[in-house]
Amino acid sequence: MIAKFFRSRSEQTTNVILVKYPNSGFADNALKGLGEYLALLPFVVLVVMFILLPLGLIIFNAFYNEYGEFGFGNFSKIFNSEFYLQALVLSLKISLYSSLIGIIIGFQGAYSLYAIKDSALGRALISLNTLLSNFSGVPLAFAMMIIFGSSGVITLILSRFGINDLIDIYSFKGILLSYAYFQIPVAILLLFPAISGLKREWQESAALLGASTRQYFFKVGLPVLSPAILGTFIILFANALGAYATAYALTSGSFNILPIRIAAMIAGNLTLEPNMAAALALILVGLMLIITFVHQYLLSRYKID
Repeated sequence: MIAKFFRSRSEQTTNVILVKYPNSGFADNALKGLGEYLALLPFVVLVVMFILLPLGLIIFNAFYNEYGEFGFGNFSKIFNSEFYLQALVLSLKISLYSSLIGIIIGFQGAYSLYAIKDSALGRALISLNTLLSNFSGVPLAFAMMIIFGSSGVITLILSRFGINDLIDIYSFKGILLSYAYFQIPVAILLLFPAISGLKREWQESAALLGASTRQYFFKVGLPVLSPAILGTFIILFANALGAYATAYALTSGSFNILPIRIAAMIAGNLTLEPNMAAALALILVGLMLIITFVHQYLLSRYKID
C-alpha cells in the first residue's frame, strides 16, 4: 500500500515537471542553432570583407572613369587598345596551354602514383608532390633563373655540348614552362583521389566480359573520371589566369598579361589608373564565370554524375 502511494506520487511529480517545462527541447534546439550561427559568423565576416566587398568595389569602379563619369568608357578603351588586347590574349593562351599540359602530364602522374601508392616510394612521391604543389611565385622564379637562366646550371652544361638558346625563360615559352611546373603537381593532387576511387572490381568485370584495358579505360574509367578532369581543368585555368608573382619576378613586369597590367595600374608605376584596373579585373571575373557556366553545362548536358 505504501509502495503504491509513493509510486503514484512519483508519477504525479513527473507529470507536473513535464507540464511546467513543455518547451525545454525547443529552447535547447534554439540555443544549439544560435551557437552554430555564431560559429559561422567569423566565416561570414571574412567572406563579406575579402570577397563580396572587394568584388562590389571592382564592379562599381569599373564603370567610372578618372573624371567620375559613369559609362562604358573603360571597357571601350580596353577593347580598342592593341596593348590591352595583347594582354588578354596572352593571359588566355598561357592559361589554356599550361592547363592542358598540367592535365595531360598530371593525369599520367596521378595514375602512376595510384599504381604504387601502397609502397614506400609511392608515399614519398605523394608527399613530395604535395610540397611541389605549393612551390610557386618568387621562389619558383628564382629557381628557374638558377637552372635555366643565362648563367644557369643547365644552360652552362648544354653550352659545353654546343647547345645554346635551348629555351629563353624570359619569353612566352619560358613563362609557360614556369607555369607548367606548378600546374602539374596541382593537377596530380586533385586527380589522385578521383583515380583512387576507381574500383579494381570494375576492371576485372570488364575483363571477364572481354574488354581490353584500352576499352575499359575509354568506356568505364574515363567517363567516371570526366567530372574530376573537367573540374581540375577549371581550377588550373583559374590558377594560371590569376597568377602574378612568377611572371613578374621572371620578367620584372615586362611580360604583358592581365594580372601584371592590373598591378601596374594600382601601383602607379607609370600612371595611377584604379578604374581601368577595376575594368580589367572585372573582365577576368567575367572570363571565369563563362568558364564555370560552360563547365556546369557540360556536366548537365552529358549527365556526368
